[in-house]
Amino acid sequence: MKKLFYIPVLILTVASITVSCDSLLDVDSERYTFDEDYQMGSAHDSLYSLVGIISELQKLGDRYVLLGELRGELMETSEDASLYLKQLNDFAITKDNPYASIKEYYSVINNCNYVIQYVDTTARDKADKPNHRVMAAAKSIRAWTYLQLVLNYGSANYITNPILSAKDVNKTYEVVDLTTLCDYLIDDLTPFKDVEPILMFRGMVLPINLLIGECHLWKASVLDGQGQASAAKQHYLAAASAYYELIKEEEYTMPKNTRSYWEWDTKTNLPTTSMYVNWTNEFDPSFSTSAVGYLASSPDFGHPFTLDTLTYNRLIIPSEWAIKNWDNQLYFYSDFGITDGDLRYFGSYVNYGSMNDLGEIIRTPTIYKYIMMSSVEKQKIIMLYRYAQVYLHYAEAINRLGYSQMAYETMKSGLNPITMAKSNIRAEVYDTTLKAIPNYLDFTQYIFTDNVGTKMRGLGNLNTDTTFYVIPKSVDSIQWVEDEIIAEYALECAFEGSRFHDLMRVALRRNDPAFLADKVARKYTFNKEEIRSKLMDPANWYLPK
Repeated sequence: MKKLFYIPVLILTVASITVSCDSLLDVDSERYTFDEDYQMGSAHDSLYSLVGIISELQKLGDRYVLLGELRGELMETSEDASLYLKQLNDFAITKDNPYASIKEYYSVINNCNYVIQYVDTTARDKADKPNHRVMAAAKSIRAWTYLQLVLNYGSANYITNPILSAKDVNKTYEVVDLTTLCDYLIDDLTPFKDVEPILMFRGMVLPINLLIGECHLWKASVLDGQGQASAAKQHYLAAASAYYELIKEEEYTMPKNTRSYWEWDTKTNLPTTSMYVNWTNEFDPSFSTSAVGYLASSPDFGHPFTLDTLTYNRLIIPSEWAIKNWDNQLYFYSDFGITDGDLRYFGSYVNYGSMNDLGEIIRTPTIYKYIMMSSVEKQKIIMLYRYAQVYLHYAEAINRLGYSQMAYETMKSGLNPITMAKSNIRAEVYDTTLKAIPNYLDFTQYIFTDNVGTKMRGLGNLNTDTTFYVIPKSVDSIQWVEDEIIAEYALECAFEGSRFHDLMRVALRRNDPAFLADKVARKYTFNKEEIRSKLMDPANWYLPK
């Protein structure tokens, strides 16, 4: 046991010297104490190695959020932030910026490669094959890490065998772009899509079907941008099917008790001063039931988690645009009762009050999610995916397949039997040839009865609205709904790390750099045109290697 416990550390010793794509690992000695013939036969052995992988993975947590949000329009830096954070915010990232370091990604990948090569998947624990699940977990983590690599750097060395010596270092490895990587990952993951996750790592290992869906969605988006609509459609279909299978099998739903809402005075048709806040429970590790994947850290093991400190000290802050975005939404109680504001701001940011020298209370908007996530002693999590994101990615896919009304209902009313019985939805999804609703569109089952739309979690009773939240008749419905989905990400998933890539995916899909450039630039004041001009060149979307 002791021998295996140190294997991840020894692999890290090699992998942590990564400096470039031309020379992935720069080392001077072949004296490494690896036992290449060691087989992880027992479940205990393989689990120890999986713990090592997850420990390495946690080192990517802070940068996942900071790279994804400071390069978007929802988060910005304060005057007191470090030079490295300001570089992220201003797209002026230098190679010595620790948040742009590439070596940690390859360290995770190398650890995964070791387990994948040496784990004995034939080992049994009675009727169970636990190492088969360890293999699936390692492939899942490797796939997510590779996606992050290519999305952040534009390409990656695709390596599937562990690097254990200087001889391995000096080999030539294939450099892959996003579409090639997606093809490889889909082929690699598909045989494991029905493998049950290991219970003790549930949440820390992403479901295989989720990653398959992600790969198909990205591949479809690139093909669409290249004018290959027919090929793209097949990948949108595969993405929607993978998301749906995950949603149905795991029973992912957003019930009514996840809503935040105003208590309403029906006499005045105005909200009272009472607000019921339930949405924030999703981010408390003691209560969250909607986590699909997260990184958990504990200071006891030296795992870096600085987001709580960065937000509490207001080194990273909500942008003025993000705050106005929540404020400017229309809250719908009834046809005769409306007000302004999306209640999902509560839990996303908070206005802390402090007294100045004149005795005046100064309100300072502060990102709240990571302070709240750290409120439970020694439990600090970075959410990678929640149910809402899976549904919104599903909506992206079906919208591009022509089911725009159903995609919009994912946000407005929720996908449930009542929604599916609406005449406009039934007319859109009912296949007259099959005389049925296609499987990947079928939300008529009982398990979806209480499912609400993502917007209903902060904007009231939208399921009863027939006036405001409707698709205009005079628009390209696919593009209009896609714009609404991207807008919904900003309200639902702000500060969680996915914003820049969400914008990138649609910009690639439309072959329109301005889609990303215009949205990111709107948070800037003095250098708005400079930032926009820089982002009109997609080469500037990626980090220096």
